[in-house]
Amino acid sequence: MIDIRIRCRGPQGDALDAEWRSEAKSTLLTGRAGAGKTLLLRALCGLARPDEGRIALAGQVVFDGPAGVNVSPARRGVAFIPSEPSLAARLSVRDHLTLACRASGRVERSRQVEALLDEAGLIEHAAHDAAQLPPGLQLRTAAARALIAQPKLLLIDEPVRGLDANLIDELRGAIDAAVNGHGVRVVVCARGSEAGLDLAQEVLLLEDGRIARQGSGAEWLDDPGNEATVRWLDRHAIVEAEILALDPGRRSSRLLCQPESEQPFEAAAPYFPGLLKGARIRVAIRRDRVQASGRGPGLPCTLNEVREAPVSIRLRFTNGLAADVTRREWEPFRHNKVWNVEIPPEAVRLLR
Repeated sequence: MIDIRIRCRGPQGDALDAEWRSEAKSTLLTGRAGAGKTLLLRALCGLARPDEGRIALAGQVVFDGPAGVNVSPARRGVAFIPSEPSLAARLSVRDHLTLACRASGRVERSRQVEALLDEAGLIEHAAHDAAQLPPGLQLRTAAARALIAQPKLLLIDEPVRGLDANLIDELRGAIDAAVNGHGVRVVVCARGSEAGLDLAQEVLLLEDGRIARQGSGAEWLDDPGNEATVRWLDRHAIVEAEILALDPGRRSSRLLCQPESEQPFEAAAPYFPGLLKGARIRVAIRRDRVQASGRGPGLPCTLNEVREAPVSIRLRFTNGLAADVTRREWEPFRHNKVWNVEIPPEAVRLLR
């Protein structure tokens, strides 16, 4: 259990005003740069002292401003892997684990170290200088070092170099080892959505030091709910609209979308309970459900930007809409300036 109500200001001008209560076994803490992610991690482990509030971890109050409680980092049962490289030079992987092991007796320490080296797949790297290993193996070593100290909570800040596919796989492995292998609660920090909405049991999105959304990330694509989530996901277009018609029986509505540029256009949408005809709203349109083709029926849209990925092509249009097409759909019409776009009702969600 994590139970937080704090206000805190960091040295870089970042600030937190957060209330967070969670029983999830793993949390992906995310948000853009300066949102307060690292400051929250540092407050949890005791490296940053909140200006006011209360922090309880696994039922233990580790910080309480009014009561004057501030448990030292060493006594919180929290392990922290910072974003900067944290492995000492000229120490082997085995040395790092041995120094962190709390077992009494040389034989027992050696047994635990060897067992964790094997569990983490580090046996063949055990004698290597840990600081010279590739980033993925450094993360694996840091996670093993943290787990051998038997913490209650493991915090992993996003590496300063960012996340590539290899590091994302290592993060998944570290979370699985901690949660399922050692019964340790994990909070992992990642800036963008490339780490995957299913990386952790819960996703916590920070926006300007406040919690913009908390819950299962798998639900966010279908219902982003607010603009902070849309900006983080980067998979929707935001469009101003007016409700032209409502049909409660068919659970549908008709919108007049009014983009910043180009002409207004109509689009079908789900029924929005509680709203009336003529209401002005903002909607998020999920680009992977928008259908775009080089010819055929649909709304003519002028192409503004093309981003190529290994499998798909992202098209952005001057009216704000976006769509994903396959390379097979793209190639025959790659020189088209105008594409025809169809927006299915299930691609449209109300922003609140």
